Amino acid sequence: VQQALEQQLCPQTPNNCPRVSEGGLKIYTTIDLRKQQEARAAILSHEGGSGQPAAALATVDPSNGHILALAASSSYSQTSFDYATQAHRQPGSSFKVFVLMTLIHDYHGDPGQTYYNSHYLAAGWLPGYPNYAVHTAEDSYQGNINITKATVLSDNTVFAQLDVDLGPDKVRDTAYAMGITSHLDGLPAEAIGGLRIGVTPLEMADAYATLANGGSHVPATVISKIVFPDGSVKNLGQPPKNRVFTDGEAYAATNVLKQVITSGTGTAAGFGCPAAGKTGTANNLENAWFVGYTPTLSTAVWVGYPQANIPMVNGFGGALAAPIWHDYMQQASDGYCGDFTSPTDPFQGTAYFGNYSVTGGAGVGTSTTSSRTTTTGKASTHSGGVSPSNPYNNPTLYAHPPQPPSGAGSTGSGRGPTQGNPGTTTPSTGSGGGTKKH
Repeated sequence: VQQALEQQLCPQTPNNCPRVSEGGLKIYTTIDLRKQQEARAAILSHEGGSGQPAAALATVDPSNGHILALAASSSYSQTSFDYATQAHRQPGSSFKVFVLMTLIHDYHGDPGQTYYNSHYLAAGWLPGYPNYAVHTAEDSYQGNINITKATVLSDNTVFAQLDVDLGPDKVRDTAYAMGITSHLDGLPAEAIGGLRIGVTPLEMADAYATLANGGSHVPATVISKIVFPDGSVKNLGQPPKNRVFTDGEAYAATNVLKQVITSGTGTAAGFGCPAAGKTGTANNLENAWFVGYTPTLSTAVWVGYPQANIPMVNGFGGALAAPIWHDYMQQASDGYCGDFTSPTDPFQGTAYFGNYSVTGGAGVGTSTTSSRTTTTGKASTHSGGVSPSNPYNNPTLYAHPPQPPSGAGSTGSGRGPTQGNPGTTTPSTGSGGGTKKH
């Protein structure tokens, strides 16, 4: 809260803010104490014991950006470090939602009609990134599948190809528009969670809240108002709302992400109410995530070892983070099971064709380059088509794709961007290969 206060009152010099240090302020926060207690109870029922990984949770009210809960397995007084707001970790496949929204918004691509081939991507598949190899978490492949199924199954190989076709820079811009504030490089590996710096649980909860709020982003805030010693008041509880997507585009994504919980990698998160979300598992099972939302709450859960990237037993997002999300949301929802509102402007997408899609044609895909506050314009042609130098466009060649050679150095043992100590990272050029993200 103090950091948020300093940022609000002294944005240019938050570390030297006399208005805060002089005291006399009355601070009203948005934290819901009951939800805060429920969040910590849900975390401690699964993680945080001796030798166990740490965990953190952040919840945002999508309608107004109010932060309702920030909890961790260790208290701030124990660590002087808030995992929910300060721990930048690799998000794994929970980052795929930004690729999905780029397809829907920028290219008006229908996830159900857009097909890619699920197959192992050997190092060298992407020009300019000679060490970038991509495989699925279980090294199993589906052949030709649409983006809806690829999301439900969390297929890395499909999303890696889709991201390259859409443009990693556009995916980065989508993430920023939805609420990500940490630096992104716009590199291909970011599509499946290979970030150089990482993101915090609060950022992810804030970003997913954009979909829960029908496509409008409201910046997260933990302070509702400040009363100064002279009695004057600064209201901060109504942050400006920015229209990022149409309600139809957000609803289309929600329909895809609901299936992750009902029949995909996030079934452990289901608690009987309409909800949507995405699992995330970083390299070598070192960071596990579940980020999801209902019409009224957006919550992100992270599980991992704070001191370093240490592999966890069964460290998948669906196994470690989703149960915490389930337990918390079941209590925090108060038994309210309102459904997502039908859109006033239903999404009408078409099949998207790119260089790496199953079939493509030059000029079929179009990209919207207008401001994200305007969601109706179309602009320049996005070229596609089958290239003779790209055999992955052959829809039958990988109907039963080969498994990566046993012991091959770049088929799963390679790594993308990796973290060292909390809050620090090892820079990557984006050509690293680690891609077991689920």
